[in-house]
Amino acid sequence: MKYRKHKDFTVSEVGIGCYALSGAYGAKDVKEFKQMLDHAHDLGVNFFDTADTYGNAERILGETVKPYRDDVHIATKVGVKGEGEGEGRDVKPDLSGKYVKFACEQSLKRMQTDYINLYQVHFDDPDTSIEETVDALEIL
Repeated sequence: MKYRKHKDFTVSEVGIGCYALSGAYGAKDVKEFKQMLDHAHDLGVNFFDTADTYGNAERILGETVKPYRDDVHIATKVGVKGEGEGEGRDVKPDLSGKYVKFACEQSLKRMQTDYINLYQVHFDDPDTSIEETVDALEIL
């Protein structure tokens, strides 16, 4: 596996995205996905990307990497608040400081971890100033 170094981080050039766990590509087999995550880690992959909007991906990723959490970098995202389930879900952008902090706390709980290596803005929120969002991210 090849790696890149940035400051104190050494990150594999190959990362694993968890979008498939949202069901976007069809039926998912959680057991197989967990095996794939473990196998990727065994091969040296140490970067995993997910989002709070990817169904139960954060929970599954957190459960899977828990034994080797300190050896991997997790990226997740914030930006959309939604109600309901599936395609009929009512979603809207929300990058207010209050929501960014709340969403981060929920992601930490789902992933059973006390830190996120890279917390990203997933969608634009035209109703919230960039300064408000950045202030919340800096606090986190």
